[in-house]
Amino acid sequence: MGKVIAEFSLADLVGDPLVGLMMMSDGVDRRSVELLFERIARDRSRDPNNARPGLGGEEIEWCLSC
Repeated sequence: MGKVIAEFSLADLVGDPLVGLMMMSDGVDRRSVELLFERIARDRSRDPNNARPGLGGEEIEWCLSC
């Protein structure tokens, strides 16, 4: 059985060839997405609490049935 999608990081998904083809067909530039991820990682590293805005410190539960 294949991996559940929740087991993949966003970087893994962006690097996947099939996802890359889908992004290209939708007009999404892979490099722009990679640069966005780098910016998010850099911004999070500046935050000592690594809190995500808007979540109020709540934990996220993975949907195992999706």
